[in-house]
Amino acid sequence: MNLPLIASIVSTTLFVFSMGWYVRDIARGLVKVSVATFAALAVVTASQLAALVAEGSWYQVPFSAVAMTVNITICVLAFRKNTVYFSPLDRFALFGAFFGLVLWYVSGDALLNIYILTVVMLVSVVPIVVKTFKHPSSETKLPWQINLLGSIALMFTIVSPAPEVWLVPLRQLLFSGVLNIALLRKTK
Repeated sequence: MNLPLIASIVSTTLFVFSMGWYVRDIARGLVKVSVATFAALAVVTASQLAALVAEGSWYQVPFSAVAMTVNITICVLAFRKNTVYFSPLDRFALFGAFFGLVLWYVSGDALLNIYILTVVMLVSVVPIVVKTFKHPSSETKLPWQINLLGSIALMFTIVSPAPEVWLVPLRQLLFSGVLNIALLRKTK
């Protein structure tokens, strides 16, 4: 086994554990989420998964599969709790995901989809980050701390300077790192 494969296994295991815990916290009512946000993220991560497979970025595929599954699960839980609303950013994320797919189909270049999805994902998580900075108690810490460890491990799956290989891990580390900084305020 090589380092990127081990990192892929470790990061995926950590993501499964952290997001399983997060889904449990949502089901228990400890975290409130919007079905629209996670529906948009489910479409984005499904598109990302397909683009990574098409580009042959195999070490990031398990992470994306977990992310897609978790987003769908959270969407179902949020729907059951009747937290349904579409913010402008939710519409942006859905539009961006479909735009990336269309651009990929028209151009035949999955990398264009990954570029678009990177921007869409970074913009679409802004409300979660802002909410967490304003109300750190709106999120539970442990799942996001474990997620950060998984994000760090995911960085070791980068095997080349090609953007399709490093964009997803870097974006994940950035999001998880900023969210963990916001959660530090929870202890104060």
